[in-house]
Amino acid sequence: MDDEQRERALAWFRGRIPPACPSCQRASAFDVLDTIVSPNAMLGQEIMVGGPPVPLVGLVCQNCANVRWFSAVMMGMVLETEASIG
Repeated sequence: MDDEQRERALAWFRGRIPPACPSCQRASAFDVLDTIVSPNAMLGQEIMVGGPPVPLVGLVCQNCANVRWFSAVMMGMVLETEASIG
């Protein structure tokens, strides 16, 4: 994630996410993870190779390291067509 994307993500979070961490309840600083990730989809016990991508932006609490994931498509960080193409 470049500096401009990081700033866009932080601006999106500032307008929507309460300042207190849901895990430790501390109103500490949060940081955006460096990359947009897409977890592997599972079907039962099998990993679906080439399964549908779900790009996510991670937000981590600087106090307890709790990580929350948010849809990069809904945040406007990745276009839905880019997510479906891979």
